[in-house]
Amino acid sequence: MESNRRPRSKVQSPQILPFYAMPHDKQSSSEIVNAARKTVRGSETKKQKGKLTTRVHGVQAVDHHSTSFDFVLSGAGMGFKSANLEKLPPVGKSTTPHRGNSSALSCQRESVPLEEMLQRHIEAMKANLEHKTSDEHLEEPSEMKQANDRLTTLAERYRRILDGYMDGDLPNVAKVVRVFVSSTFTDTKEERNALMDHAVPKLKRFCHERGYEFQIVDMRWGIPDGAANDHTTAQLCLQEIKNCQLISTGPNFVSLLSHKYGYRSLPAAIDGGEYAVLYSGIHDDEDRSIFDRWYKKDNNAVPPAYVLQPISSIIQNFGHHSNRILAEKAKTEWNQVYHRMSTALTKTALYSFGDHATAHKFISSLTEKEIESGVLNGSDPTSTCVWFKRHVTGLQANDRSSTARLFVDQLDDKGTPNKISQDLLSLLKTFTIPSVLPKENIIDYSVPWKRGKIDPPKHVKSIQSLCENYKRYLEEMIDRAIAEKDQMSDGLYEEVIQHARFCQQKCEVFHGRQDTLKRIEDYVVGNSNQPLVVYGQSGCGKTSVVAMAAKHVNKWLHGRCKVVLRFIGTTPDSTTIHHLLTSICNQIVTSYNSSLTVPQGLRELRDFLPKCLTLATGESRLVLLLDSLDQMDSQDAARQLTWLPTHLPDNVKIVVSTLPEEEYTCFPMLQAKIRDSSMFVPVPQLQKGEVYDILQTWLKSARRTLTTHQMNVLIEGFHQCPLPLYLKLGFDEACRWRSYTPANETLLESTVRGVINSLFERVEMERGELFVQRALGYLTAARSGLSESEIEDILSCDDDVLNNVYQYWTPPTRRLPPLLWVRLRSQLSQYLVERGADGSRVINWYHRQFIEAAKHRYLGDDKQRKAIHSGLADFFMGKWANGVKKSYVTKQGQKGEADRHVAEQPLSFGRSAYNLRKLNELPLHLVNSMDLKSLKRDVLCNFDWLVTKIQATRLRDVMDDFRLATSVFPDDEDIRNVKETLQLSEEGIKLSPYQLPGQLLGRLSKETCNLLDVAAIGNVPSCLLPSHVCLTKPGGPLVHTMSGQLDKISSLKISENGKYAITASYDNSIKIWLLTDGIMLRSIDDVGTTIDDVQLFDNERYIAAAHADATNIYRFKNGELVQTIEKTSSQDRSRPMNIFSVGPRLFIVGFGYVKMVDVSEGFEPHVLTGEVPDELGNAPTVYTETLYAVADDFVAFKDPTHKSFTIADTARRLALVRRPRIFQADEEEGIRLLTSMYNGNILFATKPNDRLMIYDIRNDKLVQNVFLENVNTEPQFYSRICTSRVGPYLIAVSSFKTVLWNMETGEHTQVFPEFKVRSVATTNGKQLVSCCYDDHNIRVWDTTRQEASKTTEADGKLGEDGEVFRQLLPLQKTTTCNHFTTISQREGKGVVFSLWKLHNGRAKRHYSVQNIPFNEDGKNLLHCLDDRRGFSRIENGEEKTLCIVNLETWETVHKCGEGNMSQYMDCHVVNSGKEILAGSTFQQNAMLLSTEDGHVVTTITPQTNENCYRIRTDDTGNIAVLHFHSTGLQVWNIAERKVIFGIKSTNGKTTDIEFELSCDGSLLILMSACSINVEGQCTELDRNSVLDITENGSLRCTLPVDEMFKCFLGDGQRLVTAKESVWTSRSSQSGEKLRSWRMPQKLMDGEVVDSRLDGNVLVCSEERVKKTVGILDADLGKMVASYTFDGRIRKCCLLCSGRVIAAIVDGELVTLRLVGSEVLPFTDTEDLDGKRAMTA
Repeated sequence: MESNRRPRSKVQSPQILPFYAMPHDKQSSSEIVNAARKTVRGSETKKQKGKLTTRVHGVQAVDHHSTSFDFVLSGAGMGFKSANLEKLPPVGKSTTPHRGNSSALSCQRESVPLEEMLQRHIEAMKANLEHKTSDEHLEEPSEMKQANDRLTTLAERYRRILDGYMDGDLPNVAKVVRVFVSSTFTDTKEERNALMDHAVPKLKRFCHERGYEFQIVDMRWGIPDGAANDHTTAQLCLQEIKNCQLISTGPNFVSLLSHKYGYRSLPAAIDGGEYAVLYSGIHDDEDRSIFDRWYKKDNNAVPPAYVLQPISSIIQNFGHHSNRILAEKAKTEWNQVYHRMSTALTKTALYSFGDHATAHKFISSLTEKEIESGVLNGSDPTSTCVWFKRHVTGLQANDRSSTARLFVDQLDDKGTPNKISQDLLSLLKTFTIPSVLPKENIIDYSVPWKRGKIDPPKHVKSIQSLCENYKRYLEEMIDRAIAEKDQMSDGLYEEVIQHARFCQQKCEVFHGRQDTLKRIEDYVVGNSNQPLVVYGQSGCGKTSVVAMAAKHVNKWLHGRCKVVLRFIGTTPDSTTIHHLLTSICNQIVTSYNSSLTVPQGLRELRDFLPKCLTLATGESRLVLLLDSLDQMDSQDAARQLTWLPTHLPDNVKIVVSTLPEEEYTCFPMLQAKIRDSSMFVPVPQLQKGEVYDILQTWLKSARRTLTTHQMNVLIEGFHQCPLPLYLKLGFDEACRWRSYTPANETLLESTVRGVINSLFERVEMERGELFVQRALGYLTAARSGLSESEIEDILSCDDDVLNNVYQYWTPPTRRLPPLLWVRLRSQLSQYLVERGADGSRVINWYHRQFIEAAKHRYLGDDKQRKAIHSGLADFFMGKWANGVKKSYVTKQGQKGEADRHVAEQPLSFGRSAYNLRKLNELPLHLVNSMDLKSLKRDVLCNFDWLVTKIQATRLRDVMDDFRLATSVFPDDEDIRNVKETLQLSEEGIKLSPYQLPGQLLGRLSKETCNLLDVAAIGNVPSCLLPSHVCLTKPGGPLVHTMSGQLDKISSLKISENGKYAITASYDNSIKIWLLTDGIMLRSIDDVGTTIDDVQLFDNERYIAAAHADATNIYRFKNGELVQTIEKTSSQDRSRPMNIFSVGPRLFIVGFGYVKMVDVSEGFEPHVLTGEVPDELGNAPTVYTETLYAVADDFVAFKDPTHKSFTIADTARRLALVRRPRIFQADEEEGIRLLTSMYNGNILFATKPNDRLMIYDIRNDKLVQNVFLENVNTEPQFYSRICTSRVGPYLIAVSSFKTVLWNMETGEHTQVFPEFKVRSVATTNGKQLVSCCYDDHNIRVWDTTRQEASKTTEADGKLGEDGEVFRQLLPLQKTTTCNHFTTISQREGKGVVFSLWKLHNGRAKRHYSVQNIPFNEDGKNLLHCLDDRRGFSRIENGEEKTLCIVNLETWETVHKCGEGNMSQYMDCHVVNSGKEILAGSTFQQNAMLLSTEDGHVVTTITPQTNENCYRIRTDDTGNIAVLHFHSTGLQVWNIAERKVIFGIKSTNGKTTDIEFELSCDGSLLILMSACSINVEGQCTELDRNSVLDITENGSLRCTLPVDEMFKCFLGDGQRLVTAKESVWTSRSSQSGEKLRSWRMPQKLMDGEVVDSRLDGNVLVCSEERVKKTVGILDADLGKMVASYTFDGRIRKCCLLCSGRVIAAIVDGELVTLRLVGSEVLPFTDTEDLDGKRAMTA
């Protein structure tokens, strides 16, 4: 036959026109076949390259992917001789079957029975499979080679992807397990239901614990009758299989194939050539008439195709929702049509096609097509596919029982077997599947058939076994796949792939914009060192332009580059500036194989990005593309773009895009940062010529065309709305138009919103209005979109939707049939995008225009919006999860309840696998559904929720939830209290989320929704819980505590409207704060060193900052630097600039000059001369913000004599007005502070009397004020005074208190009683903003709110009301001590000594003694000898002596020594508690006193004539180190009364010697370079030398000199050093590094208070800001727990085996208990067992 082939002639169909102008007229199928027979004669049957050739009996069709198709007549392929087809009569001319006029071919066809044709077909299919399997087996490499090749390929792909190549297939990084379940419809119903009920929930939980989402796709489950209307089910099923294969990790296909072959659907569309072949084989005129009616030719398809019409378009009432009888009748009519067409199609396919593969697609069932797609065509079926093969023993194909048809294919109710289906099933089960799937993936199980049904008991057991095996096999596959995926995947890799995939999607539909791309190309290959900005309005195509540029960069630079691409806002890691910078820097560092370490802090990241850019080279350039800057979260001043470098290194290019609207901030910021206008590239409107070309390209890609009329409609619509988005939407709509679509149905709206609404309206009509409204409403209302399974679960709980879907039909489980959502998603697929959110793969609208349109349409009505959010809230709360049944009422009034099988919603799925979906979505929906009760119970007042979300996200995200809630529920006291508690606790919680329980208990005295009960349990791994309410309570004047400055605050200003505060800090930054929300809006970094002052001026449009080198001017709204005014003389460098402003004029006072900048005229400074008063040049060398006072256009400043001040006119360039003298030269009093008042007068304070006086600047006179007389009766030394801008309020700050006065009424009140205020500002006297000396925080106060009630003993307070604690001392120097003593003061009771005992970690006063003879200043020494005796300094009138006292009575037991011993203040209990070593800076000798009776045992005489000013001893008191001013150190053995060795400083300053003694006295470390003298032998020692005292000071080791010694641990075998934030434990013997860890920022410079325990170490924050205390586990290298107070920690100690901290905080005694799930609980038999606090 091959030899008879001859070249085929190519025939162009005469009716085919250019594909944009198809005619309306159509040809019938008969005409097509007859035309083919007239024009085509015998031709070759060889398959040609680029053409899909279909063998037919009599006709061969070739798809050229063009506008025509050829027919070639051939008799090949069926075993027949070639026939003379010219003898065949034209198709459709006979009214009877073609028997009377049969040709030779017809005779041959009749001679072969259908059954034999089927068998031949099956044998041919087997042969094809055998041949394919054999070829694959021969080509299969060894397993080892496969593994090696795979690793090599993965590594190469990993590198290419991180280098920024956008081509090729991208690997799956979605953390999704998506499994398609293939089965026949009726025989596996029970199995599918059981899997949904029992196996799927467990698999979801299993995957969640591993950070994955499990999705099941069962398209047979719950399909309503109306779903078949558009014939898309088969296409959707196959597409879903592809989706599963694309995104699933591990298993993606499960077959339940049993004894039923399944439904053989009619093709939704048939290629025109194939249709002609099929049609020519149909000889029954009635069958032809049916096909003519149901299949219409669509010339808009390329090549033309015949489309099966929707059922309802021909059979009315099909799927009717309101009349069940009419619907059933229509269904019966369709079934008859279907069976007739299906039978004809099967027969003609078998007889007509010589290509068995082509014939097979017309006769195979949907189930087989699924298996072919999922198993045969799967890339790795062994790892991804499973067949649960059920055998029903005893079931015969001809079983006549009524239920047999449910389990086997039969033709009728009489049990007639469907031979075709049975034979094809046998081929599939016995040959096709086993040829691909190994035995291990085929799980056999059986169940008997008895009495016309499956044996029920055995069926139940088999189903149980199925569920168990299903779960086990899939879990194993999932675990293997995750392990393999983790080998070559990480967060960065996944992030880069998501953006690369998005890039590919955008490039697929890109066309045109060549001019814009050329400008980007010129920039990339050019020499510019600035970023390029692409901008344009929403919908203009910016993102596509950036995507296309990213794709071409490698070509432009000939592959010598790295490309970093981010579509901002499309992934969680590209939404916030912190995550974005981290991701970008990580990719650059990894791509260039750099050893640089990417920092964690935002500020450090901003500084690090420019360093990353320097990695680029000439051979490997760097191109960074950032699309949609406007999509960044505005927090952390991200849109201010201070992080974006504007001067780029060579070989680096940055391309960004943004919207031009000012509201998004980005574009104005870019204009301010980049002054070169050529760096801005607008995306212009599409030109008419471009539109036509774009449509041509899109149509060709879609294999579609349009008629002339349709093309005109589309182009005219674009002219009305010339946006690329409109063109794309219009094109998508036009692709639906058939060539036979009536003109009145080919219309387009004139706007983008109109087209979108038209799309929504059509989808609602086709898929069900209520269903679409709810589905898209849920999707739109979600914060970040919804995953596939979330949408199905939520809709499955919406009974309105289910009742609408279930009108006359109820599925086995009350859930939404998956097919319904799949159809809707498929219909809208081009407008939905899959992206990562909260660790999941979610679906959301791809363009903001869709978001806005959907919000207006589906969330516009308040009632509808509330219902939508309520449904979402119920889901994310897990209200109907874990088997909880939800009740329902059907439309027919039937009541019931059902498990909806929705995913459970715990807060976390494991230790660190947080349920971010719930944490980020639920608060929004509870607020918008107005469910206040659930909002408080489950979220905002729920301890577990709060601590989990703080851990999983950030405190700021939690505060955003509270701000949203208070905007809707402003009067709820519980929410307000918890919100303010978190605001006040910000500093501590930012340090550690586990501070939350302690902060709650330390602030809330009133139970709030059971919050305190849970917090008291310490329901976290470890935390410190205070003994009572010891912190600032919510509801009082203090509203916000804001942290962010890294050093002390040098200047504070508040805006005129009281909305913003501006701070300057010695960390060289300026920060702008939003006072209403208590958050930082933006930070201006790297301003300059030593910022002395900031000023807001010109109606707060500008900020001026004076620092050591210059004065900078910034725009307030965006932080743009607009001018820098340098200092002009060398003398200037050593003194601060003084600045003040009036309106738009800024004045800068330097050394001997004044400069002015009038921003209304420009930013150039002008040096003022002439009338400027000389006093301005004599500004003090120390900056003071109260040097000047501005009133109206005048400025007043004091002269150097302080007796008068000078007034100058700022409107006349500081011309002198007058010099009013306030005091005469011989008067003692003078002017000290100046400030202006709200009414334009000047207020000043005097010295030394600290009087306050008012000067009327307009009338040149002093003003009398009754208020001032009252003030002057209580003189204070005011370091700061300021007045309100609005109202008569004055704030005066002294060393002891801060007072707010009303200068009209004289009313005054003390504010900030517990804070030492550094600076304060106010606008109206009601809202105050302050900063303190003790920390770097900003505090916002509301003076109209009453001070919260004080904590009393009834609240658990330790000590009486008004008791002030001065000293704190453990009773013993042991790690297990559970007793401690305090010295306190009580009003009327003098000085009080108390002994406290710990029981279950809680302190109780054991006894106390009042009015003891003890100094109130707290400087007395006290040593406890035991729980009854102490050693103390006693004062009795003039007499002061050292005594041993009875602690219970404070009576002197023994007087120590002889004479006045009060000078011996440096005392230590030594020699195992037998003696007291007393030293004095006034005496050379030290005394050893007996603890029994106080007598002098002996005198220690140092080998020097100097006085000893410091003594250190070990815990046992056997070793003492005496420190002398000049001689240095002497190390003594106290028991033996001898010097072991001496130490001298090598620099001569012995007082600078820093040293530390180990607790057991065996080791001494010298932190200074010294020399050691042992028995006259001197040896030089380096810094950080560790000496062994037991070996006469021999050198054990020397620690790294760049590390700071922190402490010895326990018995001294280990020690801890620090280098910046990294602390390291080392061996004390060798210095070997044992473990390193990073300390929290607030404790990195902390002081080690107690390290006697061998593991737990008590650490307190640095001396300047001593507010935080923590317990460090040096064994594990981590902070066990920490606690941050509001006040300063004066004393603290570690007790009870490291599990209790006792502390004095600003005079208040507090104990902190270490509790938690990882901490051993306290018991009633505490506490002297010495157990470690932490478990293993």
